[in-house]
Amino acid sequence: MAAGISSWGLPISRLFMAMYRNDTFRAKFLLAVEALLDGPLSAKRCTSELETMVALMTPEMERHTARWRKPLDREAWEQEVNVVRAYAKGREAACREQLARLRDKHNAE
Repeated sequence: MAAGISSWGLPISRLFMAMYRNDTFRAKFLLAVEALLDGPLSAKRCTSELETMVALMTPEMERHTARWRKPLDREAWEQEVNVVRAYAKGREAACREQLARLRDKHNAE
């Protein structure tokens, strides 16, 4: 996150980094992101929501793939679901790592 933001050079990136230098904004931003990662965007919650959707969709996938061929078949759909599962499980840790890099970058300045 931090390493990429300043190198993008996009106006929104420059605006965010300028705002992030403000102590009040930075504290509120970090608290908000931590709250999201601890709650609605936690790996546990995302995985739970995914499994709920998979349970609802699984009974329909044979008919769906037979008619539309996208994904090709149920096995292909299950492979795609597994990709999403892996993403959901790793996303929280990746976001926390990005936050740590952002903090480190700020502290180094």
